[in-house]
Amino acid sequence: PTQALLGTLRVGDSVDVLSTDPEGQGTSTVSAGVVVTEVGGDDDGGIGTTGTVQVRVGLPDPSAAEAVVDAAVRTEVTLALPSPGGDGEGGAG
Repeated sequence: PTQALLGTLRVGDSVDVLSTDPEGQGTSTVSAGVVVTEVGGDDDGGIGTTGTVQVRVGLPDPSAAEAVVDAAVRTEVTLALPSPGGDGEGGAG
């Protein structure tokens, strides 16, 4: 949930997908300016919930999709809102 911007994401938001290898150094942008198409998760807080949030994004092409899937499998993925009035390059908002 914290990596999904604490519930502030809404359908239609533009986000940057960032990747951090816990055993490596630094963070890289996997895909910038992608559109959130769906946000869902375990809202009931009951026994057995995972505390996860699923976010679906629309990616511009197959290579961007491959990069995001690879990052999701191999690294920790974080979503960041581009800075207001920015150029869409990084910056948590």
